[in-house]
Amino acid sequence: MTEYTEIIDGFQIRDVTYFGEPPKNVPIEFEIAKWQYFEPRKVIDFKTGKEKMIDRSCYAVAFLLWNEREKHFNFKQVGDRWERAKKTERVIEMISEFTRKKGEELCIL
Repeated sequence: MTEYTEIIDGFQIRDVTYFGEPPKNVPIEFEIAKWQYFEPRKVIDFKTGKEKMIDRSCYAVAFLLWNEREKHFNFKQVGDRWERAKKTERVIEMISEFTRKKGEELCIL
């Protein structure tokens, strides 16, 4: 999985996570993840089936979907997670900067 940004104030832009194989012909899409931290605990790694220790997990609060026709990103929130998330100005700036740079890159392709 590619992580496109650092974790900033608990938020990160990364590839969309699928359980199993991603569907075919998926549009260009990125996940805005919200990280939560907790006391270390043992979990089973889905890929290896082995135990491992973790001290954080994340969940999607929104998605950025590339609109090929209009050449911009559409923002799609997950339920009311985006509204409830404690986002900072730094998070908004990170998302704006990512969409600007990635949009320029996608327009060239």
